[in-house]
Amino acid sequence: MKYALFLAVLPLVFSCNSSDDSDIQPEPDVSSFPLTAGTYWTYNNTNDQGLSRDSLYVVAPGSTTGENYTALNAPDPINGFMTTMFSNGELRAAADLKLYYRGELSAPIEGIPDIVIPIEDLILYDMLGDTEELGAVSGMIETVVNEVPLVIDYTITSNQLSVIIGDDFENGISTYSPETELVVNLSITAQIEIGGITIPVPVLAPQDVLVATNNYTQRIGLTDSVVEINYELEDLSGFGITLPFPPMGSSTSTQLLDTYEIAE
Repeated sequence: MKYALFLAVLPLVFSCNSSDDSDIQPEPDVSSFPLTAGTYWTYNNTNDQGLSRDSLYVVAPGSTTGENYTALNAPDPINGFMTTMFSNGELRAAADLKLYYRGELSAPIEGIPDIVIPIEDLILYDMLGDTEELGAVSGMIETVVNEVPLVIDYTITSNQLSVIIGDDFENGISTYSPETELVVNLSITAQIEIGGITIPVPVLAPQDVLVATNNYTQRIGLTDSVVEINYELEDLSGFGITLPFPPMGSSTSTQLLDTYEIAE
């Protein structure tokens, strides 16, 4: 069955309460994120280049209540940050209504070297949890740009901002809708050799260069995403270092669920 998402009518269907209402519990036998093969979503995207559209498909069967991960795919060209991330990895919707991700996260930031960050078992949301940090991934990548050795330190943090509980009176069940964010913090240091001594020169002070604010709905999936990118490089003119990056950057992109089909 195919659905269109009409956000304007949701207040007529759902009565929202605080996640502190312990009297309402989600259906224990219903996955928080549908991962049956044949399920798909389409998203309308906006960014500095204009409008685009992404489709995301569940392409491999998996257990949505066990330990198995399920692969997703988005046909090229992929424009949205979250659809790119999902298609570069796998999801596991656990029975405790947590959503786990493993795969890769790219930093598609103009002015920042292309990096690919491996992620294993990062919790994207916890429908039964509170406002909290859900997990973090940290590490270091070495690369060379314009013959300048660079060390990139990264931390990816998954935070839960809120959980809204809606009562679906027609079906007699409750629906959990978590709001979360992914934060990509980067710092970049150039390794400059002077007189046989390597001197670390800051290129990018530690900054939250990317913040993705995401909303999910139980039994539907990702419903919308807003990604903000902001960074400012250090002044390197005194060191004679030339890098092919703009000195600063700022942009906002969005994804909004348009249509979806949940396979039985």
